[in-house]
Amino acid sequence: MARIQYSLLSQSAKDYVRREVAAGEFGGGSRISISRIAAELGISPTPIREGLVQLVAEGFLEQLPNRGFHVLPLTQREVAELYPLGEALEDLGLRNTPFPGPDRMAELRCLNDRIKENADLDAEATILDNQKWHQLLLEGADNRQLTRMMAQLRARTFRYEYVCHTFDRPERAGQIAMHEKILDALEEGDRDRARAELREHWQQNLELVISTARSLFAAPDHH
Repeated sequence: MARIQYSLLSQSAKDYVRREVAAGEFGGGSRISISRIAAELGISPTPIREGLVQLVAEGFLEQLPNRGFHVLPLTQREVAELYPLGEALEDLGLRNTPFPGPDRMAELRCLNDRIKENADLDAEATILDNQKWHQLLLEGADNRQLTRMMAQLRARTFRYEYVCHTFDRPERAGQIAMHEKILDALEEGDRDRARAELREHWQQNLELVISTARSLFAAPDHH
């Protein structure tokens, strides 16, 4: 029971810092104060530190020797490297995933409707629902390494997706509509068209993130 409670505290700290970083409350390069978080959340430093270590693994933070935890900057290079990887991995997954049955198709469409309804209300919930949609799309892909790599990549792209949701841009509706095109192709049994729509979806996301977050990117020579 104590370990479960400890894990919940660690997760709470992680979620709190992730939200603050994604919202820009902690800028790139800024140091994360464990004592400040402990005071704000009313929990001890130990589970907070564990949560921060998890954020290091997810690409939000870096841990410097004798200098603590610092926020990694947003960079155009990282976007240009992550999104083509996501495109290639999901294309591979969709190529080898069984066509959705009626239940999974209904769940995918329902989830996409929820994303559309909440897009302007809760950025974090919308992003997490979008990530869940992409995860559900590949449900049944018999490739554990691909599943693991996609989970890591989704964690790394979270900050960039959050930036996009802080701007009221009409392109977001188009991105959501791409989900429907992918599902329509799958429902018609056209895997090649579904894969083409999925690749186009990733390419449009790449362009959207770069155009939206350009002013927030660190200088190209950082790292």
